[in-house]
Amino acid sequence: MRRAGMAAEKVIVSVIVRVCVLVTGVAAAMVVATSAFADSRTTLTFNNDLISAATTAITQGRYREGIRLMRLGLDRYDPPPLERAAALSNLCAAHAAVGEPDTAIRYCTEALRFNEANWRTWTNRAFAHYLAGRYAEAATDTDAAARLNPSATEIVTLRRLLAEKQWQT
Repeated sequence: MRRAGMAAEKVIVSVIVRVCVLVTGVAAAMVVATSAFADSRTTLTFNNDLISAATTAITQGRYREGIRLMRLGLDRYDPPPLERAAALSNLCAAHAAVGEPDTAIRYCTEALRFNEANWRTWTNRAFAHYLAGRYAEAATDTDAAARLNPSATEIVTLRRLLAEKQWQT
């Protein structure tokens, strides 16, 4: 039963990471794509080709390539604050997806310095805390995300995962 629970958690983690690769902020064009959580994945087309390519790579599950391109885009260009926040939030989600929660948390924390009103960044950081086993911090960030968008499916899913961890301890 423990293996089945771990397998189910891995699937949920995969879905959350893909859905949490979310970009918000000011940009040239917005395209809403569907996913397991139809209303939750928003991809913005940036004026920066490297950041746009990185976002595409991350949303397609090519996390390492997305990380590389996003870092190049941020190093070579100076995007406006809201675009920078969105790019950093995507770096956070990509690092969480490849099992680097501490690096993910650093990127989300930096993104929140530029834009505290992005519920997706709070959700990304909550998920990274969850992966790192810091469930109290994950719950705090999940609550912050819920204050901004209480009906988001990712928040409900994170709360379920956190409740299961609490029940197991």
